[in-house]
Amino acid sequence: MMPGKLRHASKYMAVKFFSETKKWSINWMCRQLEISRAAYYKWLHREIPKCELKNIELALYDRYPVIGTSNKIQGRNTLEKGLRDAVLF
Repeated sequence: MMPGKLRHASKYMAVKFFSETKKWSINWMCRQLEISRAAYYKWLHREIPKCELKNIELALYDRYPVIGTSNKIQGRNTLEKGLRDAVLF
C-alpha cells in the first residue's frame, strides 16, 4: 500500500469495526477522527490490489503457519495453494 493511502487506513478500519459491531454513527466517528466520510466510503468500496492481497496472505501464513497435517517439508507451490485455500475472503 502506498504511504499516502496507509496514513488513514487504521482510522478507516476502526470506523468499519465500530460501525458494524457497536452500531456507532459513521458520520460522528469520521468527524472525531478528522477524516472525510467520502474518503472512508471510497476506502470501504475500493478494489484491493493483488500485491496487497499477497501481503495479507503472507501475514495470515505468519499467524497460522500449519497448512495440512503433513510433517514433511512443503514446496512453494503447495504452500501457495494451501494459503489460497485457507484465506477466507
